[in-house]
Amino acid sequence: MTNGQCTGTGCTTSQWFDSQIRVENIGGANSAIGTQDTYDPNDASGTYTHVFGYDEVFAQTNVGQAFTVVNFRTDVLFQRAAKVWGVSLATAKTLVGVEIGLEGYDVETVSATLFSFSFSSGVTQYQPGLPVTVTDCRFADTDLVDGANQGKTVDIVDAATMASAFGSKIGQSSYEPLADTAQIGKIDIVDAAIVAYYFDRTC
Repeated sequence: MTNGQCTGTGCTTSQWFDSQIRVENIGGANSAIGTQDTYDPNDASGTYTHVFGYDEVFAQTNVGQAFTVVNFRTDVLFQRAAKVWGVSLATAKTLVGVEIGLEGYDVETVSATLFSFSFSSGVTQYQPGLPVTVTDCRFADTDLVDGANQGKTVDIVDAATMASAFGSKIGQSSYEPLADTAQIGKIDIVDAAIVAYYFDRTC
């Protein structure tokens, strides 16, 4: 993406986003689904300078358990990262790479088998009549006011937030990434139905 103007005190500009989805275990405990964090992976050599880092916990797994990532949307992840960093959602960007890997700190071994993956470009539109599948606890993303924090309740304030963003799409100022629960790049009746389905429920 292009470098933006820096105004104010202590602001940062960057031409790069490093955005990750994770299955994360810290100190023996699985991080809650929906946990978000930001980081600047700057190194002493200056190879990476002011990268806007963002990660989100996508799932939880146990030792020996298999997990499959399906229908993941890189454009929606960018929208969430941009919102957290205060970068305009309409910012022009280009996907320059996808990395799949493992990392660990202060552990003796990290072992996993990556069987296969497929990657496709473009937006897959929702087709009426097909079921909308929401993984257990993924409705944390519909708790719009509190963000993607697990343990929150979907309530009337969230419904109002959904209503204010209804009809918007990526690139418009009214677009709210967390309201795009179906992850199709726009906020429509499918997203409203998901919020309605989980209304007054807590993950």
